[in-house]
Amino acid sequence: MRWLGRSNLLCAIVAAICVAGSVHADGRKRVDLTIAASPADVGAMERTLRNPLGRLPVEVVWKHAERVDASEVITPKQGDGAFARIWLDVTSAQTATLYLADAPWERILVRHVGLPKGLDEVAREELAFIVRSSIDALLSGSQIGMTRAQAQTELAPQTAPPKAERHGTGAGEVHKAARVPPRGRADREGIRLGVGALYEAQLLRAGNVWHGPGVLVGARGEGAVRAAGVLSLQYRSPTEVASSPLGARFQGFSLRTLARVEWVGPRLALAGGAGIGIDTVYVKPIRAEGAVARVDPPRWITAPLVRATAAPGVRISGESFLWLVTGVDADFVESNYSVLRAGVWKNSFSTWQVRPFLGLEFSASTGVSL
Repeated sequence: MRWLGRSNLLCAIVAAICVAGSVHADGRKRVDLTIAASPADVGAMERTLRNPLGRLPVEVVWKHAERVDASEVITPKQGDGAFARIWLDVTSAQTATLYLADAPWERILVRHVGLPKGLDEVAREELAFIVRSSIDALLSGSQIGMTRAQAQTELAPQTAPPKAERHGTGAGEVHKAARVPPRGRADREGIRLGVGALYEAQLLRAGNVWHGPGVLVGARGEGAVRAAGVLSLQYRSPTEVASSPLGARFQGFSLRTLARVEWVGPRLALAGGAGIGIDTVYVKPIRAEGAVARVDPPRWITAPLVRATAAPGVRISGESFLWLVTGVDADFVESNYSVLRAGVWKNSFSTWQVRPFLGLEFSASTGVSL
């Protein structure tokens, strides 16, 4: 009986180790990565992948294959235990295809990347970026790709039995399976929705800065160079322009919509953009102490404008970035504030039509894709 008790305990320990097989003792999770390519391309692709994947809390199990069988991608294996499984098919000279299955093998990502110049350094870097960002998304709890049922429909043409090519005749003929090239529509991770927050300060005129917090929503594509669209709303805290005989107090809201182009690397990023917007400002005229002047009542002013930006950024994790945004707003309407003296309107002060600004922006993916 004592022997049976020890035997049961040993079995329980072995079972626990098997269940936790996807997590190493140091907390890293196992990722199985299969590369199908020529021996030279396998080596080059593996060298490109090792650096970005080495920064993630994962242990990569490298595998090589002559080709990727799509049926293997959509068929779960019992007791596999991996946190993620990646197949990188670079056997075609025109297109590389990436398949990724999550831990429960319930969602599958399929990406097709064109290779206009073959598997050169640019193509390898783009593939490495997609692999890293996809694993990072899984680590952060985001969903990827499509359901396994959808993937079975998507990849059905590739899982059909291939036709055979005949070589030789008679009893000595050899049957060689014809490889079916990857097909299917673009994957559904092409456009990601994001949200964020910002804080921006703008020079209203010499010596006067107005600033405040804001929120933003956006959508961006995939890849090392990608397009993005951003819509932001900012509150401008009160600022007072002191002038004689007439000054003013300003506060309001700013709405901006921008089109951006972003270059993103494993850690650093750079973005440039242009767009339009409106400032809705509450202006309260203020009479200088001792001045004799008629003061108009407070009023709201709406001014259309154009904006240009440049922003270096740093990746926090996954698709989360911190940007240092610089740029200018160009007002369509010159804002002059005048006082009537001896029947003649004279300018008391004016705000700049071209106003520089500096801000911090944090943006993150919501995990929702279009």
